[in-house]
Amino acid sequence: MATKTDQILSKVYERLDLHSDYDKAAKLYEIINELSNIDSEEKIGGKITGTITERIVEILLRVYAKDTYFRITDKANEWVGDFGLLGLPFNTIISVKSYSTKERALTSGSGSALCPTILYGHFLEENFVDFDKVERLLSYKIRGFTSIYMPSYTFDKLPNEAKNFRNINNNYFIRKIENFGPDISKTIVTKIFGTQKRDVVDPRKL
Repeated sequence: MATKTDQILSKVYERLDLHSDYDKAAKLYEIINELSNIDSEEKIGGKITGTITERIVEILLRVYAKDTYFRITDKANEWVGDFGLLGLPFNTIISVKSYSTKERALTSGSGSALCPTILYGHFLEENFVDFDKVERLLSYKIRGFTSIYMPSYTFDKLPNEAKNFRNINNNYFIRKIENFGPDISKTIVTKIFGTQKRDVVDPRKL
């Protein structure tokens, strides 16, 4: 039986005539806008909104990091994040939020730059205050975050000091959601494990 999340996403994809993961990955903003339209019609709950955002992130990972990502499903470790990227020397965590972070995002991830965390969210324009102060961004950096991805309409409201803030690898800390997949794809390298080759993420490129 289809869940409420399945029903809503099916409606979105049908309205936008999207079929493949590649089609959906290329239409992020159209999907977000259509979700807003449906929310105005039938009110999507917060928990479902979070699940929908996770589904969208997984689509991006299937397109850009097919053989390197895994989903964190066990209850004992779900506080860490929602997805992981296989990497050397350590894995990378992806923490997915929907429209607001509050304090929950800061407590996700490993808490160490050695096993960095990526934060992804469809943060609303009024939530830019969560990221507009360098002091706030430093807290994320200390907690091992390497990047925060948000929609362009939220990003555009940030002051230049936030937009220009750099991570531990001297790359931009705050980025737009359309760059999430391509950014991860650029970090993937092939390593040899015994007699096998495996694609992994190099966290120093994040």
